[in-house]
Amino acid sequence: MATLGPFAPGVAGVKKGQSMKHTLAALLVLFALPPGGGVRAAPDDEARGAITALANQVLDAFNKGDLATVKSLMPAESIIDDAPPFIWQGPGAFDAWLAAIHEDDARLRITDASSVFDPPTYIRVEGDLAYAVLPDHYRYKRDGVQVNEDATFTLVARKTSAGWRIIATTYSAAAH
Repeated sequence: MATLGPFAPGVAGVKKGQSMKHTLAALLVLFALPPGGGVRAAPDDEARGAITALANQVLDAFNKGDLATVKSLMPAESIIDDAPPFIWQGPGAFDAWLAAIHEDDARLRITDASSVFDPPTYIRVEGDLAYAVLPDHYRYKRDGVQVNEDATFTLVARKTSAGWRIIATTYSAAAH
């Protein structure tokens, strides 16, 4: 019979299988933690405030129909949304996405659209990059009937000389 070293049954003070269970539990905990000891530094209040403000500036401009401001704050290189073709990447991604959502809204007879963000549920800042998750409450009319859609808006932002700018987004609609 092969020996399993410290995991072998009969090791002094350890019941059969107990050491293995504790070791496996400890390994699972260690692998579940992020690198660097398991503690991620929280973004400082200034970075958190800047990312929250950026998301709200984009949302306010979008709700007002000020697409020039939206584009200046969100020169996105990648957008995932629930309108076909669902992903836009590279140069021109923003303009192609905007055209697609306007076409999709017209096809689905969506009017009077607006959104409200809740405060971010998660923000991580590493150097000049930030990742944030915000609950989104999207409201619109479809064929004149009010629809309330809760979703999640996730963004990646890069700090530039002009401030933080959104370079990627994902809109994840809840089932409806």
